[in-house]
Amino acid sequence: MKQHSVKLFLAFLLMFFLSAAVMAADSLMSVSQNVPSVSSAENDSLASIRHRRLKTAFGTIFDVYEAGAVTVDTAVLVVPGRWGVNADVKRWLTSISALGYRTLTLDLFDGRAVGDAEMAEDVWQAIDPVWIAADLQAAINYLGSQQQSIVVMAWDESVRHAMQLLQKNADVAVALVVADQSGVDAAELSVPMLEISGKGVRAGHYSDAALDVVKNFLETQF
Repeated sequence: MKQHSVKLFLAFLLMFFLSAAVMAADSLMSVSQNVPSVSSAENDSLASIRHRRLKTAFGTIFDVYEAGAVTVDTAVLVVPGRWGVNADVKRWLTSISALGYRTLTLDLFDGRAVGDAEMAEDVWQAIDPVWIAADLQAAINYLGSQQQSIVVMAWDESVRHAMQLLQKNADVAVALVVADQSGVDAAELSVPMLEISGKGVRAGHYSDAALDVVKNFLETQF
């Protein structure tokens, strides 16, 4: 009798664990169905981004990320804003390079990740503008060794640094793309400028609509 009871108890435990396993599997399947999938094409596009390290005139090292052929005539230098090299910046890199341009962005934050607006502002304010200028100059020198013309793309806090870069490199920096021109002094700008605010872009956010606007602008310039 006692042995029979033990068998019943073990059978009950087995059924309990099997039932729990089935419920867990159903739960995981439900969650996976609600997670947006990433297309293989998008994965391939992001995988095309190349990483390398550049040296400034001061001898400091920083990270850059690039996409597209190095042999084309025109490059687009994407200067990230307060959010750093995030998913939007990478989408700009791969999408513009797919149009036939070389693209490059740089990590101004030395690998520091930002998780919210307050942290993003704090990290940005902690960076010495001298180092930002040095990184940008090294990046444009790197592109200028291969490309005949460079378009600078910037938003929020990075716009004023992009303006300074354009003024110092008028021989190769030929156009400016900004999300909002409120930070641009038109009197200081001697190259064509495209503003894409109100066209699907705010603070550097990527959208297909904004890409079309940038595409049309680039086609009229080159």
